[in-house]
Amino acid sequence: MEYRKLQTSDIDAFVENRIEFVTLIRNIENVELFREKTREYIETYINSDNLIIYIAMENKNIVASCMLCIFQTIPLPSNYSGKVGELLNVYTKQEYRKQGHSKKLIKLLMDEARKKGVSKIILNYTDEGYHLYKSLGFKEIDTQMEYKL
Repeated sequence: MEYRKLQTSDIDAFVENRIEFVTLIRNIENVELFREKTREYIETYINSDNLIIYIAMENKNIVASCMLCIFQTIPLPSNYSGKVGELLNVYTKQEYRKQGHSKKLIKLLMDEARKKGVSKIILNYTDEGYHLYKSLGFKEIDTQMEYKL
């Protein structure tokens, strides 16, 4: 198994991997538009400090992945740097689960995020991923809300 950062040549495969994951957990109203916007975002930010993507490759196929979108907010008492990462799309193909691939990728991603000055990572979890995140030290917060514009 090869664990590494996403490269430009991997974008198409990663986009399909992301589509596979997201369609497993929710309905996508317009898959083609979602695919197009995902590709556009990754192409724009892959070489920036705002996006980190790690993949696990076997036989030239992505079998696991995770990404962190980094943004800046005002410093908070819980986050003096104001740099926040949102962990998204932690996904391992069914036949590769329970072998530690996601945990390895998240640790690589967290190390890089720390070097980039990120001091807080947030995520939305599924029931299936809950224990993985707890084992990595993530803590539940229940005071967050959202409003869609």
